[in-house]
This record gives sequence, C-alpha cells and structure tokens, in this order.
Amino acid sequence: LEHLYDTDGLIDEMKRVLKPNGYVIITVPNLAAWYNRFLLLSGFLPHWVESSSRYPVGTPYGTVCGHVRAFTKKSITRLLKMHDFTIEVCKGSHIHIDEKMLRIFGKENSFGIRIFRAIENLFGYTSLASNILLKARLK
Repeated sequence: LEHLYDTDGLIDEMKRVLKPNGYVIITVPNLAAWYNRFLLLSGFLPHWVESSSRYPVGTPYGTVCGHVRAFTKKSITRLLKMHDFTIEVCKGSHIHIDEKMLRIFGKENSFGIRIFRAIENLFGYTSLASNILLKARLK
C-alpha cells in the first residue's frame, strides 16, 4: 500500500475479489515507529518518507525506497473501516535488518545492531513498532 498513489483503488479491488466475510492480511511500515520519532527530533525525515524520488535528501540512510503513502495504526485501521472491513487483529511487528541498516550501524553483531534489536524487542508489538500487521474481514 505504501508504494501506491491510489490506495483506495486497491482496497476497492480487494473488496471486489473477496468473498463475503473474506480476509486480507496487510502489513505496512509504521510512520509512528520509535526510531522515526527519534529521527524527527534529530532533524531527519522519518524512515520510508522521502522529499525526492531521485535523491536521498533529508535522510541519514542514503537511499530512496519509493514510498508515496505513510501509515500509522490509526490511519490504516480507519481507512480499512471506511471501506467496510472489520479489523480482527492489528499489532506491531519487527523490522528486518537489511544491508542498508548494516551500512548505518555496522556489521551484524555490532553494538549498534544489538542496541537496535533490544529496542525493537521492547516496542516490537506496540503502536511504536516498525511495522503494522493487520488481519481484516470484509463485512
């Protein structure tokens, strides 16, 4: 969803192809994640939010990922409810540590990665988690 200009169009298509009482599983990055709050306080853009489609300006991690939409737990649940879905499960989930993060924090077993994982474990299933995971049923 975070890569689409017309999120409502995709949700309409999910409704069209789902049987009544059918389920969807959705995961999106969480704009309100703990580290995004820290990045904003530090003067950087939140992770996955970009000012340019070509250049990584305003970010400490130096890449462009192509996200055009941002979500919080409240925004994604409200959007799905507006499209006649009932939220059955909504929880946070951890981020996958990829090459981009390793460039920022150092190698896999570095102190920075260990601290990041410890904080992820602390906030991993709350509204401060890196990702939002939902199971929703079509009414």
